[in-house]
Amino acid sequence: MKKKNEENRHGESFEESLETLFGREAELTDEELDEELGACGIDSAELQANVHKQLFDYANHHYRTLDRDVPENLEKTLRALRPPSATEKAKAVVRTAENLVGSFLDTAKTMSAELLSTPLPTQTRHPQFAFRNKKELSAADKDLLQSEQEDVDSSDES
Repeated sequence: MKKKNEENRHGESFEESLETLFGREAELTDEELDEELGACGIDSAELQANVHKQLFDYANHHYRTLDRDVPENLEKTLRALRPPSATEKAKAVVRTAENLVGSFLDTAKTMSAELLSTPLPTQTRHPQFAFRNKKELSAADKDLLQSEQEDVDSSDES
């Protein structure tokens, strides 16, 4: 009896430690639970399939083969743990793809709206300030034009 009490106390202490570290199970989302299992090296889908198979075999052996009704809680659990069918998996893939494409399009719309709403510098908005319409040339531009002109003139003489 003393050993049983000690095991119970140890189990409760372990559960309290887990709650302190990870929070209560009800507070965790499915994604967080999957991450926690993954961190322990456990594939959540495989675990779910294994538990479903064991409960299904138990229900068949102890109830269905004996022509007895499966308890309601066990039946609900079996339905909840049932692995998705091929069509359900395909639908999930389609939903994921649609969400990704929708997210991409939303991002593209946001970025294009930002680009369109960004005002251009005043000099580029007015054609009279464009480079080809400049009235005065800088000294570097004049030197470059002079050297090009000299090259053209020397090639004409040849």
